[in-house]
Amino acid sequence: MIRTLPGPLAALSVAVVLLVGATGITPACAHPPGEDGSSTTAELAKAGAHAAAAMPEHVSDHAGDEEEAHAHNHAAHEHGSWAKTGFERFLAWLGAFHPAATNFPIALLLFAVLAELLYAIRGKESDRTAAHYCLWGGALAAAGTAVLGWFYAGFDLAADDPLLAAHRWNGTFVAVLALLALWLGVRNKRGTAGDGAYRLGLVIVTLLASFNGYLGGRMLYGADHYEWPRAEAHEHDHDAAMPEHHHETAGHDEERTPGNGG
Repeated sequence: MIRTLPGPLAALSVAVVLLVGATGITPACAHPPGEDGSSTTAELAKAGAHAAAAMPEHVSDHAGDEEEAHAHNHAAHEHGSWAKTGFERFLAWLGAFHPAATNFPIALLLFAVLAELLYAIRGKESDRTAAHYCLWGGALAAAGTAVLGWFYAGFDLAADDPLLAAHRWNGTFVAVLALLALWLGVRNKRGTAGDGAYRLGLVIVTLLASFNGYLGGRMLYGADHYEWPRAEAHEHDHDAAMPEHHHETAGHDEERTPGNGG
């Protein structure tokens, strides 16, 4: 073929052939004898092995997240399982507002305690008025939230687990005690009851309402929801990821070394 080319082209062709032979570069369309592209297959197999080794952990974490989300979703919608008739389903639907309603009695009772504390320190009648207004709102909200809680969980007391039973009956007691504190507050404002009993009842019902909020959050989100995040878990994950990174870097260096030496 080279003989049929003009002189300059023939010389150029010979130079290219000699250069390729000297550098050891193999054309992309050719394969070494006996291998038939096995190096490419080996690289693909190696990449597949890395992906297969990393896949189980990722799939396990994803499956764990799905199971946890399913458990929370199941707990969120389990409240309607007790309803059989149309009216009961309506009550169960009203009970779905129970988790949101729990914020109001806790917040209002806390502000009632704060306003009463300011009144005890400063003696301003406006603080006492604010305390009574917050107590009215907190007591009525506690009673309504307790009723919604019964609609939310149903009336099958035998099916209650210990945590649900504690939350149910403590919430019911909080509603009764809040109405009692309101009665004492009204009498105190009229001058027929002392400050001691009224303030003691207000503080006790506020503490119990806050504790019951904790029990409700524990039911929905788990016992470890309020735990302090542990830094060593992130450090362990970082340390566990380092060897794989170094291994891949070393592999790339080894692949580049023969080419550079050639």
